[in-house]
Amino acid sequence: MSDKEKEILKYDNVPVRVAAEYLNVSQAFIRWQMKHNELLIGCVKRNPQGKCRYYISPAKLISYKTGKDYNEVKEEISFNVKYEQLIKLKELLDKDILDKEEFEQEKRKILNS
Repeated sequence: MSDKEKEILKYDNVPVRVAAEYLNVSQAFIRWQMKHNELLIGCVKRNPQGKCRYYISPAKLISYKTGKDYNEVKEEISFNVKYEQLIKLKELLDKDILDKEEFEQEKRKILNS
């Protein structure tokens, strides 16, 4: 997974600007394509005044760009999240913030989630 994709995964809702940069297109292109159901990376909601809100899924965006199956991307995301959590947990153990028993308990939680 690229650094840009890791950045995208930090979002629950990817900003249009970030999605446009990732796909190397304009923000207007993203908005127009999403409004017309041509770019299936999330959804568009209109408020009563007609203003649009764009909700872009990190997994759908990455799937669209890479051509990977959406479920494959979701599994890869899950793996990467667990990996990052384990690295942080190990750092806590190494700094003696957690003891070995606490580390093992938290590690099991991460691996079983």
